[in-house]
Amino acid sequence: MNIAGNELSGSIPEDLGRFQSLKILSLAGNKLSRSIPPTIGDMTVLEVLELSSNVLSGQIPFQIGQLGGE
Repeated sequence: MNIAGNELSGSIPEDLGRFQSLKILSLAGNKLSRSIPPTIGDMTVLEVLELSSNVLSGQIPFQIGQLGGE
């Protein structure tokens, strides 16, 4: 899913974790703020997560570090 460079603002929705078969999630080049929701860690086959060029804050949830794709 590529939603890069669309000037989206606000926070990353918690319910993105429902997309458990998603392999690529690119939200780069937007104006997303706040923290990365730990529910992204529910996306068990996620191989690429691109969040650069946003204004995110806080720590990276440990759940994301456990992703490895299949």
